[in-house]
Amino acid sequence: MGTEVTRSLVLGGALALTLLALGSPLRVRAQEGDAAEASPARAVLPVFIAADVPLDRAVVVEAFDTMPALGLALVRDELEPSVAGVRVEAAGSEVRVGYRRASGPELTRTLALPPGAAQAAEAVALVIINLVHDEAVDLLSLLAPAGEEGPAADAVAVPRPVDATEPAATTRAEPSAQDDTEPTAQDQPSTAATLEAATATAFTTTEGAVLEQPRLVPERTACRERANHGRVGVDVLPMLGTSSFRSLRHAVRGFSLNLAGGLSRGLHGVEIGGALNVQRDFACGLQIAGGLNVVLGPVQGLQIAPVNIALGRVDGVQLGVVNVAREVRGLQLGLVNVSRDAAAPIGLLSIVTNGRTELNLTVSEGMIVAGVSHGGRIVHNIYGVGIRLSGKEARPVVFAGLGARLFTRRRVSLDLDGIAHWILRVDSDPQSSLVQLRLSLEVRAHPRVGVFLAPTYSWFFSNREDERTQTPRVLVTTYREFSEVHGRILGWPGFNVGVRLHLREPSR
Repeated sequence: MGTEVTRSLVLGGALALTLLALGSPLRVRAQEGDAAEASPARAVLPVFIAADVPLDRAVVVEAFDTMPALGLALVRDELEPSVAGVRVEAAGSEVRVGYRRASGPELTRTLALPPGAAQAAEAVALVIINLVHDEAVDLLSLLAPAGEEGPAADAVAVPRPVDATEPAATTRAEPSAQDDTEPTAQDQPSTAATLEAATATAFTTTEGAVLEQPRLVPERTACRERANHGRVGVDVLPMLGTSSFRSLRHAVRGFSLNLAGGLSRGLHGVEIGGALNVQRDFACGLQIAGGLNVVLGPVQGLQIAPVNIALGRVDGVQLGVVNVAREVRGLQLGLVNVSRDAAAPIGLLSIVTNGRTELNLTVSEGMIVAGVSHGGRIVHNIYGVGIRLSGKEARPVVFAGLGARLFTRRRVSLDLDGIAHWILRVDSDPQSSLVQLRLSLEVRAHPRVGVFLAPTYSWFFSNREDERTQTPRVLVTTYREFSEVHGRILGWPGFNVGVRLHLREPSR
């Protein structure tokens, strides 16, 4: 008995000393951007969250208040690299949390934020608490008696996002480690209860208690929850039909038929709408709408509509005129595609905020052009302008194309591009065009600068008999002779050389 009391006193004292050494003697606490002076009697660990991280700062502060012994406090100004503290920064489609210990080494964790500013704040706050405890966990592992395992330092407790409109569920006993049965939506606690339970499970106070291992929650995907509450829904408009009833409005539908528009919490099956489909949590399966598909969370499957919007991750395909998603692990096919991170957006215009952006200067047979390529990790769009030196006059050129990065190995990459050039005239004569297929091999002399050589094949379309190519005649193949009705088509092999400046690399 005496040995156990002595060991508890040693562990408690060691933990208290560690926590006191974590931060600065001054505490600055900010909530929603307003700084306030803290108590000088408590050691403080400053936490800086970058402005581009989409989460609710007030929820982070509330989470920190549940663990006052840590002394965590939000600060407005970015921390110096040498200052002990926590930094939260955007890392592509994910968030990087770094904790620099007072002794110097840095611990980092990377996580994908759940949808919703509040849920994202809870996840980040719990990761921060885990990281701060890592230093104490390491010390406690050294002090633990032989034969006993210390808590896992790499565990991260992340709560599953919960629909804020649902009533809080009653607290249930946690399943045993051997029970691999997946909890249903009805078994999930409310958002506040999840935060409290996860924090209480992962950490205890410093008054004589040893830190316990956090409870891990599997990553949330769109197809984790099955259809329930009747499985079938029929709406004329949102809130007019099956969605008029609260329990059915919060249901997960297996089949949904919406004459003009419909609303439910989730889909695990097929949904067909005349104009509008709205899912407040997730969609798993097939969504077809005459106007708009909207999912306020992740999508796993296929969305088909003139406009598709998913505020979570898309594992599958979005097919429409305009496609919008947070992250796409699949294909976006439309005229306009927008995402934070995507591998293969195919369209006339694709905007990937965490994607690849490059500037190119290219010289080919009789043309000098400058352009920009932008897109995802694999597929990119190409746009630019230039000049064609043809005979006695120089003619302006505009071009656009679509390409794919076939591979990247260290400083070597290979692209396959298809580009259409429009060769303009200032008079009213018919314009000429050139379509080029090229395979460009790039070698980077610098992490941001590379040179490339690209064998090409070009097809030239013109309604002018006197139009000439800038390549040796022996290489030119005539596919169609000139006529006043159809013009002519010429083709020839060639090559491009150029310089490429890499402005932004894809997130991964």
